Amino acid sequence: MQEIIVLVDYQGAFYCPHKGTSQATDLDRTAFFFKQEGVAQRVLHFEDVDFRASSYENVPMLYQSSQDRGLHYKSYIEDVLLGLHLQGARLIPDLFKFRAHHNKAFQEVLRDLGVFGAGAKSLCAHSFGTLEALAERASTLPYPAVIKAAAGDTGANVCLVRDQKEALKVARRISRTWKIRDHLDNFFLKWQKPGFQAKSTHRRKFIVQTYIPGLDFDFKILAFGDRYFAEVRGVRPGDFRASGSKVPRAWPTSISTAVLDFVDEIFKACDVPFASIDILFDGKQAYLGEIQFLRFGTKPLIQAPHYWHKGVDGWHTVAGTFDWEQELVRAISQFLKK
Repeated sequence: MQEIIVLVDYQGAFYCPHKGTSQATDLDRTAFFFKQEGVAQRVLHFEDVDFRASSYENVPMLYQSSQDRGLHYKSYIEDVLLGLHLQGARLIPDLFKFRAHHNKAFQEVLRDLGVFGAGAKSLCAHSFGTLEALAERASTLPYPAVIKAAAGDTGANVCLVRDQKEALKVARRISRTWKIRDHLDNFFLKWQKPGFQAKSTHRRKFIVQTYIPGLDFDFKILAFGDRYFAEVRGVRPGDFRASGSKVPRAWPTSISTAVLDFVDEIFKACDVPFASIDILFDGKQAYLGEIQFLRFGTKPLIQAPHYWHKGVDGWHTVAGTFDWEQELVRAISQFLKK
């Protein structure tokens, strides 16, 4: 029987947003569903991965990420995953998808490299590591534009800017890393070393993305194997953001084939069992807003009245009620059989 290792955090949890009060996947239930698929599940803490005593080469390993304040535990998880990657483990998703979690700057690197498919390049963005880097290039960017902090969700630190002045003002706020020690170091080094160039105190990375005007909603689509769970998120009056808008969500009974084909192309290009994909659509052109492979909201699946499936005769919906653990295992099992 094939084995899969599920890596859990220091609390013994495999995180799942919006699922009850514990916000944790029921691993007893996933073990049951995996067994039905002919797969044996083994649970292992990140802290118990032993590179000296064990080889994880070619072993499928499922894991989650962390969004702890300061991303300290996420950094530790990355250390373990890097070791597993070097040893040849089959990480689900792969290491680069982990790097893209809570990191819009690296998402844009993957977009530019074509990892999300050629169609995903229809939306452009520039990433910056400092405010000073933006200041040197701000006059060359198209406006209006959307500035986003690299880390964050639910629309936090996402702003529409209409010109260079607004861009620099917003970037100054969201990139700020000022500490009194930095200020003192810059002051004394300028005094001690004539010509010394002060180090930036705005080093929190961010992106500047193309603005698509006139959108009243977007689609959040959870892709699980060959099933697509779609949710429409409305935009608040006077705003442009659908994420975190608190506008009541809806599960559409009709979606443009252009949108469904576009998200299908992106998902297949990513080579993962599941993903959360934000799609913008202006009536003619579909755009990839953002994509997540870890720790994404699960409401579009848990509360969905149907999913979308592409058959030989095109797209159609399949009604039902859907279980997180069962759909998770189903998607992973499909992926392992590829």
